[in-house]
Amino acid sequence: MNGSRRKIRVGAGIFVLAVSALLGGGFLLGPALGQDTSTSTDDSTTEPARSAATGRPTEIVTRGDLTEKKESAGSVSFGDSWVAPFEATGVVTRSHPKGTVVQPGEPLIWLATQPVYLAAGEVPVFRELFYGRDADKKLQSGDDVRQLQEFLLAQGFDDGERLTADGEFGPTTQRAVKAWQKENGLPTTGRVDRTQLVFHPTAIRIDNEPMVGAQFTELLVSNVEQTITASFDDRSRSFLPIGGTVELAVGDESLSTGTIDSVDSAAQDDGSRGFSVKITPDQPIDAEIERVTVTARKVVADNALLVPARSILALAGSGYAVEVRTEAGPELRRIELGEFVDDMVEITGDITEGDEVIVPDDGIGGGA
Repeated sequence: MNGSRRKIRVGAGIFVLAVSALLGGGFLLGPALGQDTSTSTDDSTTEPARSAATGRPTEIVTRGDLTEKKESAGSVSFGDSWVAPFEATGVVTRSHPKGTVVQPGEPLIWLATQPVYLAAGEVPVFRELFYGRDADKKLQSGDDVRQLQEFLLAQGFDDGERLTADGEFGPTTQRAVKAWQKENGLPTTGRVDRTQLVFHPTAIRIDNEPMVGAQFTELLVSNVEQTITASFDDRSRSFLPIGGTVELAVGDESLSTGTIDSVDSAAQDDGSRGFSVKITPDQPIDAEIERVTVTARKVVADNALLVPARSILALAGSGYAVEVRTEAGPELRRIELGEFVDDMVEITGDITEGDEVIVPDDGIGGGA
């Protein structure tokens, strides 16, 4: 349930009773506003202290941040999947289970016993790479050649330390390619194309599991980083700063925190306007978990004196008070009200942290 916040004020539906000769008397404000009488800052089940003079329960005035929250259901995924861009064909002889993370230098799949490798690089394989000269007597060169050379060097195929990542496909690169192909059971042609290598900047996650023994059709892959998508209503924007932190949980179990990556306007299920929020969890979430509760919090009053709403009395005429337990007996103290979240209220006035305020036994209200 989202935290409920508002400024407290006397208005229609609140009846002021003159029940005290000290300050005009008062009645309990919390119940008059229809608020939950439970305390949001204390989850214990112990009974509250009681005033020795009146026998009524008391609560300690605390100092802290008053925080409002917004909650939403979030879906866990690894982003949109895509088809791995290679052209190898044949019967699937080995495949990874769905969810496997493949690092650069490792095979993505095996077709007719031959592996298709992932290599680190920004430029996709768009041509066959080989040692040869064009019509202008020039060797193949470019960023795609350079990242192939970097891959070979990373895998330990450096042609006796002669290979460098100079971006030019010469005889040294050809020998390194042949050595890599021979080591990995590929035809030792010295040529590289889309049947052998897939370039991608980072590791990728296998998103489907082609059946071994079946004719290969496609391999779906996705990003390794988990993404959580949640929808929030139009009033939640101030809770969702880019780079801000949210809490992630399943039921009562806290899983992790997450960082807000993006906030985009989007229609809600009921047609109202709201926000679609993308979140990256700070710690990986179990791959079996598909839905989490996303909680965004915002401090509405910091370092404030806080009391339960049910301890607030509205005075006859105007103003508010709390009844404080003292050595001489109960004492009514005038206060000013600030922010209100759930059943806690920010107050200022003749009161200090650690004071005991008297609250009713039955949560219905009564005279001070």
